[in-house]
Amino acid sequence: MASYDKSKNVDYTLAVQAALKTLGADLGAAGVDGKWGAYTENAYQKNKAAVDALVSGVGAGGFSGSLTPAQVEVPEGKSFEQWLSIGDALYAAQYEAQKRSAQRQLEYAQQQVEDQRVQSAATLQNAANARGFGRSSYAMDVLQKNEVQAQKNNTALLNSFSDALMQLEANRASGAAQYASNMWNSQQNAILSAQKFNAQMKQQTDTALWKQYTSELEKAGTPAKKSGTSRKKEATTSVSKALMERAEAAVQKPARKKATAFSTKAGGLAAY
Repeated sequence: MASYDKSKNVDYTLAVQAALKTLGADLGAAGVDGKWGAYTENAYQKNKAAVDALVSGVGAGGFSGSLTPAQVEVPEGKSFEQWLSIGDALYAAQYEAQKRSAQRQLEYAQQQVEDQRVQSAATLQNAANARGFGRSSYAMDVLQKNEVQAQKNNTALLNSFSDALMQLEANRASGAAQYASNMWNSQQNAILSAQKFNAQMKQQTDTALWKQYTSELEKAGTPAKKSGTSRKKEATTSVSKALMERAEAAVQKPARKKATAFSTKAGGLAAY
């Protein structure tokens, strides 16, 4: 049976687990469940500095008196076109290097064709001279065919080089587009994760504020079930304005206009 560290407050545990999940830590099958078990402990020890920086205003015994929801910075997003431009620039260097390599291969092959043309011409001329053909029309015809073949070989090389450049250009465009797609998707996931984490932390903080708010009302002899101006006047003596403001915002958002109307009656409490 799994054992849990019950000295860790549920609010604190949830905050830590939410931070660990955002950081990509392994929380086991249970995930974010508010129970401090072996997975949470191991993950926390491995990411302690990062988690402590994220989970501010929360202690192992619960939320502290000054409550500020831990927030992570939401990454600044780039448009797909911006990522595509970056990808194109990254693949441009690779494209130029491959282009230079293809150019060198072409020049080497052309030199081989030329060497073969010269060698074949010399061989044919020597053979014609040995047979007594010399500069006959037959010998000239054979040498002309050798020249034509060399030109055909050169044309084939140039066509192959042109095809290779087209393929390199297509690879460059495809690579840049794939890079842009991967980076944009990764960016959107990062933004969504940050926004989700921030929303969760604010919700947990607002819930803790309301609990603290009602607790102080009860300590002041003002049951939380009371409502209206009398409750606000009694609460003023024991609850700080900042706490009241946050609690009002978290729980009574639909009644903004009404809260503003009697804010002066409540000793200057601001409702929003």
